[in-house]
Amino acid sequence: MKKNKWAKLFILAILLEGIVAGVIYFQNPSMEKNSVLWGYSASRLALGGIFIAMLTGIAITFLIFSLRPDRVNLLLDKFETGLIQKNRLLPVMFLLLLVILICIIYILIPWIPLPAQLIILRIIYARVMPFVLWVGLVCLQVIFLLFISYRKTLSKAEIYQITWQQFLVWGQKQAPIQPFIIIISSIFSLLPNLPKYNLIPTHDSGIFLYFGDQILNGKLPFRDLWDHKPPAVFYTDALGLWLGHGNRMGVWWLEVVAVTITGLLAYYFLKKFFGKWPAMFASCTAILNLIFVFEGGNLTEEFALPFQYLALFLFAIFAQKNKFGWKAVLIGVAGGFAFMYKQTMIGIWIVIAIMILSRAISEKNWRFAWKRLLYIVAGALFVCLLFVLYFAFQGQLYNFWDVAFRFNFIYSEVSINQRIEAFRQMQVWLTGLSPYYLLGLFSWVAAIIYLLLQRSRSQIIQKTPWFLTTFVIIASSMAIGSSIATFFYKDQILQFTFIGFTVGFCITIVIWALKRKQVLPEPLLQTDHPQNLSIIWPLKIAVLSLPIEILLISTSTQNYFHYFMVLFLPLSILIAFLFWSTAKLQQKGFSVLLFGILVFALWSYAGYTINRQMTPKSNEQVTRIVTYIKDRTDANDYVLVWGGQTVVNYVSQREAPTRFVHQMPLYKQGYASDALTAEFFSDLKTKQPKFIINALYPSTPFISFSADGECKLPESGYHESMREVFHYLCQHYHQKAIVGKDEWIVYELNQQ
Repeated sequence: MKKNKWAKLFILAILLEGIVAGVIYFQNPSMEKNSVLWGYSASRLALGGIFIAMLTGIAITFLIFSLRPDRVNLLLDKFETGLIQKNRLLPVMFLLLLVILICIIYILIPWIPLPAQLIILRIIYARVMPFVLWVGLVCLQVIFLLFISYRKTLSKAEIYQITWQQFLVWGQKQAPIQPFIIIISSIFSLLPNLPKYNLIPTHDSGIFLYFGDQILNGKLPFRDLWDHKPPAVFYTDALGLWLGHGNRMGVWWLEVVAVTITGLLAYYFLKKFFGKWPAMFASCTAILNLIFVFEGGNLTEEFALPFQYLALFLFAIFAQKNKFGWKAVLIGVAGGFAFMYKQTMIGIWIVIAIMILSRAISEKNWRFAWKRLLYIVAGALFVCLLFVLYFAFQGQLYNFWDVAFRFNFIYSEVSINQRIEAFRQMQVWLTGLSPYYLLGLFSWVAAIIYLLLQRSRSQIIQKTPWFLTTFVIIASSMAIGSSIATFFYKDQILQFTFIGFTVGFCITIVIWALKRKQVLPEPLLQTDHPQNLSIIWPLKIAVLSLPIEILLISTSTQNYFHYFMVLFLPLSILIAFLFWSTAKLQQKGFSVLLFGILVFALWSYAGYTINRQMTPKSNEQVTRIVTYIKDRTDANDYVLVWGGQTVVNYVSQREAPTRFVHQMPLYKQGYASDALTAEFFSDLKTKQPKFIINALYPSTPFISFSADGECKLPESGYHESMREVFHYLCQHYHQKAIVGKDEWIVYELNQQ
């Protein structure tokens, strides 16, 4: 009867509290324009009706408790049995505390800075506050009731131990936990790319956004818009702007989708070979460390990454089941889409071809190889053909070829010395970004040695556990050194990493010596004998992929950080190999310690960088010039930016008068021609932009005016046919102003 008495009092209390909350909720009608009854809106009436139904159910429960106490006591006994015997007491209390925390956060909403997309929370804030307070109070009372009812149970240490073990078992069985962490990591890594922080898009992003906006207004890439990227990224931005109703948030959500899909595909691929937790940690590490190469986001590599890992994931499935056949076409389809984002994103397909050919050589089955390769090529050609037909029907097939392919061939024509210098510079930049890239390169060397050890069928394979132990200890020591450098001595990261390498090597030598003298027990630091060779296959992929991707990155000799995004695939495999090796150590305490060191090194600086970049970042020069343009032009006026700052056209919402929104093709030796100049000249004379902004790019020299008003042509660096254009500009434009800290020069059209 005592339980029944407590239960009745509790139900009566929450019923009375609910009635008070309902009275407060209906105290003042909202008097909204869309009111349907007594001044209340339909949404408020619906929410109030639901709450009244809940209170009615609570009242009926109170009556049942009063009229049928015996049956109620039986139900309470069953509830108590499930709560105590099945160890559900602590999880229930934890969930109630979580609900209370959510209620507190909701109460604090007026003091929390919210993105514009969540501002609706403030609109409904006061309306649902009585219900929020009621729910929080009920949860608090339930926790209090459970605490006073089961004080003796909660005072026992065993219940906490058992609950924790149950949580770990549940965590291992519930597959969604790892994917959920990956999704959260993807969103977190992309937070600095939000428009609220990236106030002005970066150079390439500005081009893609302007093209996407113009596509929605009926323009066609290559015919009306000139840029040497393949067309997929232009239409991706058009889709994002359409989804966001013109807001860049739509593009940001597409970035989230792309990175999340990449992370999930990486996780499910790596899980097949390295296990759940190494796969999860490797995937999250790769995602978080994209922050060092995002460069503001909305770039071709970012949207091509899912297709790279999709191809590898499909290849793993088909190769494992030995069921290539027509399904291999899907690998080619993924390759076709990646190619249409950026031509150099084909590294993994080169690796797949090498793997297929190597198997054909070992099995002396060339028919196997050519058939599979033919299917893959057919899939890629199918996607490319769709784009070809689209532009052919628009009558722009030649422009498609000329801009997206022929120009890029000319753009990539550089000397051997330039390529060597670009490769050297790439290594300097790559190793100085974060511990992730350093440990990835070190793991690449370790993977090669591991593969060589496994290839030997002699007793040298017995030394593989020792090699993995050495690998993990040295990698952990390097992680400590590089972490110290990244936080405190950024310009000395290689020196500190080398010190870490030396320390790790010395620790390993000492351990070896102590084990030989039998000072240490035999199992200490020795890994399980690696008879399972399942990781050999992905390691071969990574060992081949990393140098191939680096070579493809260096084709243009322009080492922008976002080019390094293509290393996501090989580095994620190599970092998974590092985590797998750490988990293999038999001394679990030491294994956990080294695992923690690696996670800290690979996550802390990335997380710190993400948090540091979550502040509004503006481009003062672009902001000043956009303000100047908007104040002095109408929406229908044309504005031409001379150089490579198409972002000005996008942000100012002023259309360029020509498809040559940046003038690189008119200056590029081997590509510039009389025909292109004539087209550009015709556009200038026909549409006559009100302003021409000289962004002072050395690669695109422009006219200048002396102090006495004399117009001077650039001395060199341009195609001969441009002289006529410059003479026209001298006659029809005058220098109007110098704007911003970079001193961009504004030229205004002379009045007729």
